[in-house]
This record gives sequence, structure tokens and C-alpha cells, in this order.
Amino acid sequence: GLAKGKMPSVPNVGKAPPPVMPPYPVGSMPLDPFPAKDGGTPGALSNAALQWSRHLSYSTARGIEDARRVQQVASDARELADNAATQVEYIMNQPCLRKSFD
Repeated sequence: GLAKGKMPSVPNVGKAPPPVMPPYPVGSMPLDPFPAKDGGTPGALSNAALQWSRHLSYSTARGIEDARRVQQVASDARELADNAATQVEYIMNQPCLRKSFD
């Protein structure tokens, strides 16, 4: 424990705090809902927004196509597994094989 009248030692007392890293990459602008003064004309900003929305919609459509393909492949794999289980059941219930374990 601490002796009577003693203060606990606190690290970094009297030292400068460590630098705070910005939440965005160094050299880039932070995300802001309001354009900067040098952000460009309204037409340039709307064109950039249009291009971004097209890219987003194409990416979303591609993601949907990929998800449908994954669903189809999973369905095919499930069907193959069910067929394999059925074949194993047929083999295990074969009369000749049963006699060998009696």
C-alpha cells in the first residue's frame, strides 16, 4: 500500500500528451457534408455525386449477382450431400453387407 501522506506515482506527469492521430489518412481531407470553398462548382460536385452513385449501384448489382451465384452453388452442394447420404444408406442396408456383420 501507500505510506500515509504519499501520492501514487502517475506516469507522464509534466510531459506533453501524445499526438492525436486524425480519423482520416494524413494528407487527405476529412469527410464533411458541406463542401470546402475550393470544392468546385455545383455542377462539378453534382457530376461527382452522380458518378459515385452509379459506381455504388453497379457494385450493389454485382454483389446481388454474386450472392445469387453463391446461393445456387450452396444449393447444388446440399443436393450432392443429400445424394451421397442416400447412397451410403443404400450401401449400409444392402443384404450381403448385413450378413457379414451378423
